[in-house]
Amino acid sequence: MNTAMWIVVLIYLVASVVAGAVIAKKKAAKDLSGYFNSGGTLSPWVMAFSFASTSLSGLLFLGGPTQAYAYGYPTFIFGTILGTILGGCVLGNLLIGKPMRYISTKKNIVTPVDLLEEIYSYNKLRYVAVPMIIIASTVSASVQWQCLGNLFSLLGLNYKWGVIIGVLVVAIYTNIGGNSGSAIVGAVQTIICVVSCIIVAVIAARACGGFTAMNTQFGAIDPGLVQAISQAYPLPRSITFMIGNMAGLGQPYLLVKFFQVKDTRALPKALPLTIIGTFFTCIVVVIGVSMRVLEANGTIAGIEHIDSIVPQFVAQIVNPSSIAGPVIGGLVIAAALSAIMSTASALTLSVSSAAVKDVYIKWMHHEDMPAKKQVRASKLTGWVVIIISMLLALWPVGTIFYIGFAAATMFGTAFAPSIIGGLRWRRSTKYGAMCSMCMGIVHFVFFVLNSTGVFPWPFNGKLEMNGVMIVISVIVYIVVSLLTPAQEKPLLPAPEKELKPRVRSQEG
Repeated sequence: MNTAMWIVVLIYLVASVVAGAVIAKKKAAKDLSGYFNSGGTLSPWVMAFSFASTSLSGLLFLGGPTQAYAYGYPTFIFGTILGTILGGCVLGNLLIGKPMRYISTKKNIVTPVDLLEEIYSYNKLRYVAVPMIIIASTVSASVQWQCLGNLFSLLGLNYKWGVIIGVLVVAIYTNIGGNSGSAIVGAVQTIICVVSCIIVAVIAARACGGFTAMNTQFGAIDPGLVQAISQAYPLPRSITFMIGNMAGLGQPYLLVKFFQVKDTRALPKALPLTIIGTFFTCIVVVIGVSMRVLEANGTIAGIEHIDSIVPQFVAQIVNPSSIAGPVIGGLVIAAALSAIMSTASALTLSVSSAAVKDVYIKWMHHEDMPAKKQVRASKLTGWVVIIISMLLALWPVGTIFYIGFAAATMFGTAFAPSIIGGLRWRRSTKYGAMCSMCMGIVHFVFFVLNSTGVFPWPFNGKLEMNGVMIVISVIVYIVVSLLTPAQEKPLLPAPEKELKPRVRSQEG
């Protein structure tokens, strides 16, 4: 790895730790709400960019160009634009942002499990929700550490040392600063991502003769690569792919962002910033388009492992592009690291909040535990989670990457219907919520069976499993709710009063 690139990456890593320490000193958390949710004091721009950085994990930053290389623009249009941005960001803000912030303020809610219990007045939901969050988030965090190790190893550093270095950086700024440190560092990381991705998109297009020339050559390889609907991604598959990418509506570590914003009036201000941060980071997919074109016209050698497209792009296209090439390459690596670290940090906080608040304090009835001890217990739990997830990453089993991806995507199946329905549909019931949450477990099992080859997905190439499972979960939620007795939801804002019909005055 070039010395200049190393310098840029090291500056980024040190700056992340220093920023976390400074924020921790200025905004020391006095209770769990302060530690996990910043006491609901985040400004719109911090909340927005933190949301964007957390939703764009290492899987998306490194996997997006891979998808573009293999399938072209259909996955970007349906997955990123319509799924992640329109579904996850816009609908999340408009549908559930305001009621979540309202209820969290009224009832001092810290975790999504708190929210579910309060909405449905049914504490047995925790028996499914808590283990799912702890286990799935820990495994998902280990996958982020794997992304760190693979990124560093492809650039000349030993895989395990790459994991350890990345883990230490995230552990320090997350556990010292809590959510305030994690959110503010994540917001700055998004700015780094946006700037880096814009520069990279320009370099990628110029390497092919400009954006028009790049797309013309890309379409010449296969017309389906530049079409919204293609043979590889017919309309049914594209729609289910889009729905699967709306899984952010059910990610516990993303949903808590709505607890953290200053007030409900800040949500409209945060929405355009979230869209900007997410979209401009996602244009990293242009790397995949460029590399496919350059490979086809013989500018670069054939790509043997498409998972290494981003590092290969940095080494073969960015570094030689100019005198500043290695510096830009370092920014790209820093952008990839930021996408990975912000998600891993949020996952760690999600697990420690569930373990301390939902299990130890509520489940085991330690409500009288002093606030300072609660914060200390949360920090200690965070270190335990990080160590366990790091060990999984240092000695991964063959299928842990796929299991981790399943753990992340099943959150949408498990939590999106119950949270959105609970906040917006008065006829929903606790039984509908319980059954749809159990569908998340079914989703996880199907994913593992498919990835291991035990029971391949029967609609492979026709329908995406993630989207299908979310649709099934919604259907189960609605049907079970309609078949079970209606229940009161006193926490929801009162419905608007019906307008009385006007009575026309009769003359004479």
